[in-house]
Amino acid sequence: MNEYQAGLYLRLSRDDGNQESMSIANQRAMLMEYVNERGWSVEEVYIDDGYTGTNFDRPGFQRMINDIRLGRINMVITKDLSRLGRNYVRVGEYTDLFFPKHKVRYIAVTEHIDSAKDNDIAGFLNIVNEHYAKDISRKVKSVKQSKAKRGQFIGAIPSYGYAKDEHNHNQLVIDKVASEVVKRIFHLYAIGHSARHIAEQLNKDAILSPRHYYYWKAGLPSPHSPNTWSSNTILQMLKKQIYIGHMVQGTRNNPSFKMKVRELVPEEDWIVVENTHEPLIDKETWDQVQAIINTRKNKRGIGTKYKKNGEIALFSGKIRCADCGSKMNYMKKQAKGRIYHVYRCSTYNIKGKSACSYNAIREEVLEELILKDLHRYAKIAIQDEAALIRQIADAHDHHQENDLELIRTQVNHAKQELYKVKQKCELLMEKMLDGVITNGTFNKMIREQEQRRNELEQEISRLNKSLIQTREANQTADEMLDRFKSYIYLEKLDRESVVALVDKIVVSKRYIKDGIKQQDIDIYYNFIGKTQTKKQTA
Repeated sequence: MNEYQAGLYLRLSRDDGNQESMSIANQRAMLMEYVNERGWSVEEVYIDDGYTGTNFDRPGFQRMINDIRLGRINMVITKDLSRLGRNYVRVGEYTDLFFPKHKVRYIAVTEHIDSAKDNDIAGFLNIVNEHYAKDISRKVKSVKQSKAKRGQFIGAIPSYGYAKDEHNHNQLVIDKVASEVVKRIFHLYAIGHSARHIAEQLNKDAILSPRHYYYWKAGLPSPHSPNTWSSNTILQMLKKQIYIGHMVQGTRNNPSFKMKVRELVPEEDWIVVENTHEPLIDKETWDQVQAIINTRKNKRGIGTKYKKNGEIALFSGKIRCADCGSKMNYMKKQAKGRIYHVYRCSTYNIKGKSACSYNAIREEVLEELILKDLHRYAKIAIQDEAALIRQIADAHDHHQENDLELIRTQVNHAKQELYKVKQKCELLMEKMLDGVITNGTFNKMIREQEQRRNELEQEISRLNKSLIQTREANQTADEMLDRFKSYIYLEKLDRESVVALVDKIVVSKRYIKDGIKQQDIDIYYNFIGKTQTKKQTA
């Protein structure tokens, strides 16, 4: 009777409803009594506490499988079949194939299943166990979805900058330390710094990355190395609505309770509940950051320019060439013992005079022009505030209409692309039916077109939402006047004031009029639109 070296397998998970009869201690006591009554010896006890039955990568289970391969045990005993697992196909692979191949006897005590005897009921019980796991999974998902729709946090780890409330884990509260880093990131990006530059600064200052910060707070060593911020981490944070107080959940989904891989959910199906917790970022900064992200996404290859000391160039990203429309790049020049900060057409820099004119302007010239404008508006604000309010209101309406027109153009372009994709799919179908291409080639090409179609449909959905938000965004003239007043008394420009004040600056090439070299400069302000064209003598 001592021919068996038994392995006792014990498992408990939240799927079991925390039943006392299922506890690890009770399972162990039952199985030890069962083995002792029969005079068998227990070689090893394998335990997986807190692991679902649909996951077969459990450490205790895998250790048992390895011991079977090594010949350490030739008998496996569980309380019932569901302890082994709740996927009838996978469980069947072990009970019907793996165990017999390695001459292992399997026993499920409470269900009287013994592989040394006939077990016609085992397959049926496997299906019942899987159905139970599927039902539990469906109920858990339903409860979580209900909580998410009420704006309750259902995740395991909150986004960097927040923590779970000690008294209510479905409510988020501000993490004082991490929140300051989040505010710093948004501020730096809003004034024109690139995501890569921000990441470099955080790494230079030895700020813990979100992953390392989580383990540091938990008092645990981080399994991730090294501690580094990346531009991708920064960009992902900048897009999270959680930082303006909105809860966004349901962005990923498990197609099946048997699968561990979670798939992305289309943005229109996300669960978004507004104003569920205290925001870290104000709406104005958020909108400014999203606009910069979209601009940089649509104009790849145009980055923020920095001076050698790491300071961002004052008008970087704000100046355009009047001839070709390209951005004008910052550079430092030295002449006659003086250093000049200059912006020059990027097309000319790259391709030379065959592509565009030599359009350039000094930084100090622009700064002087803008300060003169501000001082002029300061006088208007003092002498005739109503006139300034009218000018600001008219400019705002004009800007909003321009924004709407741009979004409408992008929507139409995406719809045209979508139509072309659908035509390509129809053409591929015809070629496959006519035998021009094989089924394999058709399947590969149609998958590529389907992926492109999904991307376009999501882009159209995003743009339509942006269209609605732009229509709804409406600051009063009084509010804009108050903001403008905070800048019109400036004596010196800094990067933050330039970003807040200036929409764009358009610079023409130099020309000669009446024997004098001149240059036209158009400055477009965020609050009041374009002022009169400046005639700068050179």
